[in-house]
Amino acid sequence: MRFAVICSFMVAVNSQHALEKGKPRQHEGIDPYPQIHGGQRKGSIPAGSPDPFGNYEWNLKELPERFAYQSYSDIPVHIVGDPVQKDGFLDLDTLTSPNGSAMIRGAGFITAKFVQEGACWIEFDSASLAESGAIVFMSVSEGAIPGEVYDIPPTQYGSTYRLETNKQLYEGIFYTFINITHAGTKPWALSNLRRVCQVVPTNYEGSFSSSNDLLNSIWYTGAYTIKITQVGKGLYSDGGYLGSELKDRGDRIAFLGDAYATQGSALYAFGNYDMLARSINYTKDINNNIQPYWVMWVLSVLDYHDFTGDSATLHAMRPWAEQRLETAFAIAQTAGATPLVWSRDDERMGFGFESPNRPEAIRAFNALLVDAAKRYASVCRTVFENNTAADRYDFVATAVTRMIRADGTPWYAHFGMHASADAINAGLASPADAAAMLNGVFSDPLQLPSLSNFGSYFVLQALGKINATTQGNQCAGCTRWFFVPLSRVVEGWMLKRNSIVIRPQLHAPHDSPWSPRGQRCISYSGTGVRCWRRGRRQRGSASTRSGRTVAACRASSRPSMP
Repeated sequence: MRFAVICSFMVAVNSQHALEKGKPRQHEGIDPYPQIHGGQRKGSIPAGSPDPFGNYEWNLKELPERFAYQSYSDIPVHIVGDPVQKDGFLDLDTLTSPNGSAMIRGAGFITAKFVQEGACWIEFDSASLAESGAIVFMSVSEGAIPGEVYDIPPTQYGSTYRLETNKQLYEGIFYTFINITHAGTKPWALSNLRRVCQVVPTNYEGSFSSSNDLLNSIWYTGAYTIKITQVGKGLYSDGGYLGSELKDRGDRIAFLGDAYATQGSALYAFGNYDMLARSINYTKDINNNIQPYWVMWVLSVLDYHDFTGDSATLHAMRPWAEQRLETAFAIAQTAGATPLVWSRDDERMGFGFESPNRPEAIRAFNALLVDAAKRYASVCRTVFENNTAADRYDFVATAVTRMIRADGTPWYAHFGMHASADAINAGLASPADAAAMLNGVFSDPLQLPSLSNFGSYFVLQALGKINATTQGNQCAGCTRWFFVPLSRVVEGWMLKRNSIVIRPQLHAPHDSPWSPRGQRCISYSGTGVRCWRRGRRQRGSASTRSGRTVAACRASSRPSMP
């Protein structure tokens, strides 16, 4: 599974325009999901958000099916025709307007672009296509090139035609393509070209604001992407987990590692803790043998608990967490003899499935394990009140740390960028070690970006922890691949070229002074960035892992970015 990135940073007004100016009708009997209901719009859509329902708030407690899909329709914002003969397509531009209708008089190719990507399918109306004898094929894509496996005729339902590429209907759609291969014997009308988009009811509980419009767009684009990757209850799905909305290529399932990054985004953007708890439970038994992902699953459980204080879910996941940590420890002791199966999509890490047991990938895996084992030992002691289990995972963390420190002189001498980043994130690097890494593996801006945003996430976390502002901006500015969108903030840093925004290192213990309904403000010294989320303060303040205090406050003025 890969989470598709929304490739267009459209402003909110364009999203709203495309959604509401036409309001193409949906058709009773063929639409599997009801239209958006159970809430109301409040205020305006945040500046920079591509989410047409970015200001819609559901009354989630009143919904009869909390995770059931709802749907809405929108129309293209741009359309181009390439007819075989002159005047083969008439009034094509009306399809970007309410109730638009084009007259098709010959063969040719039509490309339509929507305001942003969504989890959707394509429909249009025509009362005269069947009678005309014209032959039509359709395709969809996340980019301007038709999908390579889709070139099929739409399915007819009376006067409505729907492209059905899989049994769940939806694809990650930014563009759609209509290929009229045979003109038929008479002209026919193509009307109300539209996407029907599915969405799981989800309210924004977090927000982002700065004086930089691009940063605002990046944060909200990342949040929107996470929102539509939620799998709801619908066709061939019981829903309730973090999945994917990209083109169905056979791997549109829940992957543990991707869900680790995505969950972290959702924790800060939304109040969908019930969805996240279900997703953790859903993925606990997935057996894809990707060993780094299992360690990330443990980190997901710990992140979820740190943020929500939900000790019941933590207790329920305990057997699986300990099984995964024990398996990872056994693998670490084999010194690379046990296949990791997959590592991050970067040649330095073995490029995914190609060569996942490269020394750099093994070092990164060991550092991830140290981080997970140390944090798990802490909850064993404070939440489970089980010193025996705490001592066990302190031992695991210490033993793997010894392996890491025996790697060379100094211990990080053979560490590349990814392993160094994971070592910093695990707290293995002293200030002197981190400074040496900064002047070494993090010093070349051409080498800083990982070849996937998923890999860059860990690098940016590490650079944020050691306050390496210049290198962080270089890494952010050069990241180019579009795999895993995140809406997190680490030390005020944000990826400038895509939808990654890394989270702050907030540690809310199991007796957190925060509950989901008050207001939380995380402020970053020297950046002017503030990340807000609603929540009721119960008492005191929460401290970050770096020792900073996160205080309750009210929004008094729009913060500025340098």
